[in-house]
Amino acid sequence: MANNYVDEKEMEEDMPIIEMEDDKGNKSYFGVDMVIPMEKNNFAVLVGIVLDEKGEFKDVDEDNMVIARIEFDENGEEVYVAPTDEEFEAVREAYEKMLDEWDEAED
Repeated sequence: MANNYVDEKEMEEDMPIIEMEDDKGNKSYFGVDMVIPMEKNNFAVLVGIVLDEKGEFKDVDEDNMVIARIEFDENGEEVYVAPTDEEFEAVREAYEKMLDEWDEAED
């Protein structure tokens, strides 16, 4: 699925929301949960967002998460692209490690 940055809105919780469109024109909305710098790239951990009929934030769909590499188009706009398998695994491991550390700190 080729996902490109389309639009950015601000969610109630100050989480940037991006609209992604797949090859078939289906639109999905994701909130940028975290940006993880790794080597020379930045990777976004995106969580699914549910919007109401007015297009306003309604809920978070935590079962729908995506990892995307952040690149820039010729206009300097962010573009979210699929990472390589190796990048995906490295970012997933880093994200899970951060979550574990936060859980341990809360205990």
